[in-house]
Amino acid sequence: MGTSPAVMTARQHSKSHNMSVFFDEVEAVKKLPEYIEFNCDPLALAVSMLEHGKNACDVHTALYNYTQSGIINPEHVDKALAIRKYYRNKLTMLILKKTQGKMSKFRTDLYDFLNNDSHKYDKALIPLIIKLPDFYAEDCAIDRLAKEYNSINSNVNKIDTDVEYVATIKRTSQRSKFSRYFFKTKNNYLIEVTVPNEQAAGPMDFIAKLGTVRLKGQTFTKKFHDKDFVYATTNKHFEILPAGEINE
Repeated sequence: MGTSPAVMTARQHSKSHNMSVFFDEVEAVKKLPEYIEFNCDPLALAVSMLEHGKNACDVHTALYNYTQSGIINPEHVDKALAIRKYYRNKLTMLILKKTQGKMSKFRTDLYDFLNNDSHKYDKALIPLIIKLPDFYAEDCAIDRLAKEYNSINSNVNKIDTDVEYVATIKRTSQRSKFSRYFFKTKNNYLIEVTVPNEQAAGPMDFIAKLGTVRLKGQTFTKKFHDKDFVYATTNKHFEILPAGEINE
């Protein structure tokens, strides 16, 4: 006497559910935090090692295994404190402004790290700790640009004018490695030219040293992340020429 299809379906469903629960529990075990206790601020240690020329892999190994390589000077501690204060203030403002939705995983992890007063940290936060000094340098540079130059108040879809070089901001992460070259117009507006980092050391650095050049091509407007400041950026169709008379 055979088993009815309905019974087979119920059994299959039960088996499938049990297996799903089992794998969920396995994943939960895999994701349990693994803590490491420091007798110093790990961010200060990362700052010290990076400023002494250690690469990210060396810093990761030192933090992950907690082998204190190098000396943490008072200026490294001060910089780590400045980074913590900067991002605490930044996250506080974002939380106050945010009316719906959740913070990204990165910001949630950052919030947890900044508000941990114990010196005991999840090892999963180590990559974030290592990148914070770079993020801090980039964010401070953007803050300065937004303070010193004018936000564009209209759409800009093309440019043909002399511009003056003002700053370079480099981004190096697992997903993106590029340099952002900023130029100012006579109205103190910012124009951005972005190139991959492997190209930056040559032509664009030479162009930056020239100071003033003529920039011609198609552009579009963007905002700095988490700011109302608008600037223009070039697309792939642009030219950088010697400064001089502009053909109207």
